[in-house]
Amino acid sequence: MRWSLQDSSTYADGVLDRLLAGGEAHVPVMWLYEVVSVLAKYQQKGTLTHEKVRGFLEDLRSLEVKVDREGSSGFFKMSTGWPWSTT
Repeated sequence: MRWSLQDSSTYADGVLDRLLAGGEAHVPVMWLYEVVSVLAKYQQKGTLTHEKVRGFLEDLRSLEVKVDREGSSGFFKMSTGWPWSTT
């Protein structure tokens, strides 16, 4: 998210450099919600314009970001044997 804010971070810059060089990132499903939440927060605060948010999302779509959609379902399947489960 620091890329959208043009806020420098050695770690974030390194990740972006690797992605731009053709690398890929693997992220949990929750990351999608975090992206939207952060962008909405900074747009409401006036830090990011609507145009910058759209541009950031377009740039993000061009990167190899793989979302682990199975991770959360695997977690819920594992939890069905726990005492607090209703299934």
